[in-house]
Amino acid sequence: MKILLIISLVVTIAFTIYLFMKKSNKAKYFLIVSLFLVAANFFFRFIPPHIKEEIKARIFSEYISNEIVLTDSSLEFLSDDFNSDSLSADWIPYNIGMVDITISNGQLILTPNVESVWWLKERGPMIYKMINGDFSLSTKVQTRKASDTTKYPDKEWQFGGVMLRDPTSENPERGENYVFIVIGYRGSLLEVEVKSTLSGNSDVTGISWPNGDAELRISRKGNLFYMMARKNSTQKWQVMKIYERPDLPDELQAAIIVYSFSDNRGVVDFIARFDEIKFWKSNFEF
Repeated sequence: MKILLIISLVVTIAFTIYLFMKKSNKAKYFLIVSLFLVAANFFFRFIPPHIKEEIKARIFSEYISNEIVLTDSSLEFLSDDFNSDSLSADWIPYNIGMVDITISNGQLILTPNVESVWWLKERGPMIYKMINGDFSLSTKVQTRKASDTTKYPDKEWQFGGVMLRDPTSENPERGENYVFIVIGYRGSLLEVEVKSTLSGNSDVTGISWPNGDAELRISRKGNLFYMMARKNSTQKWQVMKIYERPDLPDELQAAIIVYSFSDNRGVVDFIARFDEIKFWKSNFEF
């Protein structure tokens, strides 16, 4: 994006000089544009990297959709289509007593059986695998009421999705450290929710969604974590948020999570179905 600003500046200055030489009245307007571009180039260096990336992703839709999937298949072993009769032993369970786990018709089905939440220092259930370096992961999620699986969740805070977590979060002196993206019901409406928790302090954003189903994705590029969603595989990925987390280590827990939270009001009526989870290496530099 900085290159585009520089090119625009050079072209505008050249055209401004040309107009001045021609003694055109329009020269002053191009001079103003040139000054604006000079200022933009100066202040661009002070914009945090995650904000720059988010601007690029939102302005240039092809930034994400033109992703190049690398031929390196070293992460394929982490993917799971859930076509076996039971959950693979490759998955590591965590707080698994909070959720019922079944595999049926190529879907992982997670049904919370008690209240739980991933928020501040609170920890819910998850299953995870360890992963290193830069990568992308995605999953297809369907969320419903456990009491009536023909209906979307419609009470309290009930979500399913994916998370990347620092394994050292178990240290009580460090607190929880992770990023996640989930789909479900958020207090008053269906939303995709993204969250970044640093030392037990959570920053959360909700984005309105038309239903309880979504494809969710997290891509890591160094210290930047791209949180994305789309309604189905025929659509382009939408960037929900980009987090800059230099504190997160190279090795992380890549997790599938659910939670059902009602601030101790006893509302636990949620089921999440995951069709698959994919891991891959890619390059989506614009």
